Amino acid sequence: MKTSRIGMGVLVLLAWLAGAPCMALASEWPGRQVRFIVAQAPGSSADGSARQIAAALATIWKQPVVVENKAGANGIIGMSAVQQAAPDGYTIGYAAPGNMTVNQFIYKEIPFDPLKDFTPITQMTSIPFALVINGKLPVKTVPELIAYIKNKPQGVNYSSAGVGNVGHLAAELFATRAGVKLYHIPNKGDSPALLDVASGTTDFMFLPLPGAMATIRSGNVRLIAVGGRQRIDAFSDVPTLDESGLKGMYVEGWSGVVAPPGLAPGIVQKIQADFSKALAEKSVADYLRTSSTLAVGSTAEQFKSFMDDEASKWSGVIDSIGLRNSH
Repeated sequence: MKTSRIGMGVLVLLAWLAGAPCMALASEWPGRQVRFIVAQAPGSSADGSARQIAAALATIWKQPVVVENKAGANGIIGMSAVQQAAPDGYTIGYAAPGNMTVNQFIYKEIPFDPLKDFTPITQMTSIPFALVINGKLPVKTVPELIAYIKNKPQGVNYSSAGVGNVGHLAAELFATRAGVKLYHIPNKGDSPALLDVASGTTDFMFLPLPGAMATIRSGNVRLIAVGGRQRIDAFSDVPTLDESGLKGMYVEGWSGVVAPPGLAPGIVQKIQADFSKALAEKSVADYLRTSSTLAVGSTAEQFKSFMDDEASKWSGVIDSIGLRNSH
């Protein structure tokens, strides 16, 4: 019995010694400026939220947090810079659906595996998608829209921000779930695509709710459903897709934080905890609320599981419409 206790003590000591370097690293981090790489252009919604959160983190960490925009190649350039950086916690990246859960199924050549070649840290936000229709369309609900489309043997047109965009994939998922025929009219971004819906060039589209709010309030387009798991305070009378009969259909944009592969677990935990604090700061909370964006602050494990589920969902849609390895 005595030998067993000694053996157990040795195991505990070895476990402590193995974790000690990680704990020491976490206690000393951050000792200098942190880079927050955003794989989108300055002025984008991702850039805006990143800068709000970075300002709050700078206060928490007592170190500068510099947002560095590296746009191009549908996010591949910026995320490559994150993946190739030193795994020391001083370079983190802004993760989004396209660059983490969609691109790898559409592009033939990507220099990394989004689900294996990064260290997940946290899902920062959830951004519900809006299903909007032309304001003159004679429907007000999702079941009415489905019935309207089914009464059009030639089908109807829908807009998107471009081929392979989440809005495009969401509409194709909708077509499958509703059993309707649709024609895709891709555009070069959400804003021009939304103008097509407002003018009647196309009948409807899916897009992130924050980018549609002004046009919805103008009356030129009508919001008939949101893609999140709950209703949105700013449009509390508008049901979710799930409530509208498309059970289990969720279409959300989101943002998260990843780091290069091999980041020490202690630093991962510290960054995750501090991002949760930053999301709760009044300036950040107010900014997110005005854009109908929901704060999340998940654990690294939850974020990894979430991305795996999202990738599985969109991979299936991409296969069904023949987009796999198309670019």
